[in-house]
Amino acid sequence: MKKHLLWYLPALVLLTQACGDEPGEGTTESGFRYIHYVQNDGPKPQPGDVVSFHAYQFLGDSIVFSTRERGRAASVLIPTAEVKTKNPSPIVEAVKLMSVGDSMSVFYPLDSLPRKPRGYEDVDEVRYDVVVTEIKTQEKVAEEQQAAAQEAEAVKARESEVAERVAHYLEEFRQGQLDDQLMALDSGLLMLVIEEGNGPRVQPRQPVKVHYYGVLQADGKMFDNSFRRGQPFQFYPGVGMVIKGWDMAIPRLREGGKALIFVPSALGYGKAGNPPAIPPDADLVFYVEVVKAGK
Repeated sequence: MKKHLLWYLPALVLLTQACGDEPGEGTTESGFRYIHYVQNDGPKPQPGDVVSFHAYQFLGDSIVFSTRERGRAASVLIPTAEVKTKNPSPIVEAVKLMSVGDSMSVFYPLDSLPRKPRGYEDVDEVRYDVVVTEIKTQEKVAEEQQAAAQEAEAVKARESEVAERVAHYLEEFRQGQLDDQLMALDSGLLMLVIEEGNGPRVQPRQPVKVHYYGVLQADGKMFDNSFRRGQPFQFYPGVGMVIKGWDMAIPRLREGGKALIFVPSALGYGKAGNPPAIPPDADLVFYVEVVKAGK
């Protein structure tokens, strides 16, 4: 529970930066009390708009949830006047009053509930600190969704090309033609950097998005790949979200980089394997493209 020393500082900075006027206080349409810290002159969201924001949930001085800790902003669709709800959201009502860059605290009184949630019995209210990062119109959202769908189809179309490329590299590896190009780590992992990339370097504990194509080194059989799904895979290196081989190799790459990673069984799925696709003690090969490094 005691995260306040670690997580309150960025929240405090976001709420107070560029704040030249006295905070404005008031209540939302459903009566939630708020304090408006940073107030810009930009447009407010309209019904149908999608608002992206970061939020921190506080109990006293302790943060119990943060979108920044999760690594990505939250978003909400601003409802039309015709949409009614029995349980209005304090965050939704807060962001309706905000522009991009605004920050606000909004308070949710727990005594308005028939029964307080478990663990909140001695709490009178919950505070949410909210910072709006983006406002998009319905049309803009539709355009982005269409563009994303087209991009996904283009990625899917590359699957066969990537499969041929991986098979070609694997054959060269077996014949020893890549020996002078491979980077060997002390762990036994081998890397072939195909393209360096010119973007930022992948950082431990920071988000990274990659496309990958994984095969068994023994027979070249594909066991998983992101191209078929049309979406890159996002993870945080160095926190145990992926196999050890990836945690060791991916931070050596840059955004835009492409590489072949030869992962010995001990740095992959080990003696247990990952049935049915990956048998026990299987050495793996991954073709990887770093799509995005960092937030």
